[in-house]
Amino acid sequence: MNATAQKLELIQWISNLDDIRLLNEVAAFRKRNQSKTQLPKRFFGCGKGAFGEIAEDFNEPLDIFEGFGTNFPKVLKLSGS
Repeated sequence: MNATAQKLELIQWISNLDDIRLLNEVAAFRKRNQSKTQLPKRFFGCGKGAFGEIAEDFNEPLDIFEGFGTNFPKVLKLSGS
C-alpha cells in the first residue's frame, strides 16, 4: 500500500470516527506533530555565527573570469569592509 492510499484510508477512518476520546487523541497527535515542523521565529541577527570565517579576499575578482574582458561590473566595496 502506498502513502497516498494510506492517507485516504486514514481520512475515511477519521471521518467515520464517533468516539470522542479517539478524536481527542488524533487531535492531540496532530498538534504535537505540527509543533515539531514549525521553524523558530526569526529575528534580526539570528544568523550571527552561522557561517564560518569569510576570507579577506572574498570580494576580489576570480582568476577564472579574467579572459572574459571588462564587461563585468566591478564589485563595490561596502563601507566598513
